[in-house]
Amino acid sequence: MQNYSLDDNKNTLYSYEDSTQDAQEHQDTPEGGGISWTASEFIVHEKKSSWYLLLIMVTVIIASLMFLLTREIISAVAVIMLALLFGIYGNAKPRSLQYGVDEKGITVDKKHYTYETFRGAEMIKDGTIPEISFIPTRPIAVPLTIYYPIEREQEILHLVGTFLPVDIKRSASIDRLAARLRF
Repeated sequence: MQNYSLDDNKNTLYSYEDSTQDAQEHQDTPEGGGISWTASEFIVHEKKSSWYLLLIMVTVIIASLMFLLTREIISAVAVIMLALLFGIYGNAKPRSLQYGVDEKGITVDKKHYTYETFRGAEMIKDGTIPEISFIPTRPIAVPLTIYYPIEREQEILHLVGTFLPVDIKRSASIDRLAARLRF
């Protein structure tokens, strides 16, 4: 088993194993020449107490302005509740998931997605950690985003590119804003 790790500002940790080894020995490795690795389900940014203090200060200012403008306490309470949810979600820790890509599709943890469920993929390289976002064929479905180790980028892109068109994109504006806010 070959393990590699990437620790970029404590954002995430990757490990992977080569699927050419015996499938009986490594049941979580895709069969037939696939690639598997373990990665965080989303990028987490460590937040200091100053981040939460700033959140409280901004919340008080916005809630006060909302009350002064509308003269309704419900508006101020709604702002406070949204800020509370923002702070709770910002403190969430990601799970470590097993990812796999093979000729049959993409596997995330124990859920398998066939290539037919996606119309294409977008490789996003703006951040410190590369990611691929799979665009679903259904119009209302949410894209599937996976993070992968940079060492395996060419292998993963070659395998995915065999079955789906892959575009190279910049990260979305909201993702860049979230990174700046360390969310």
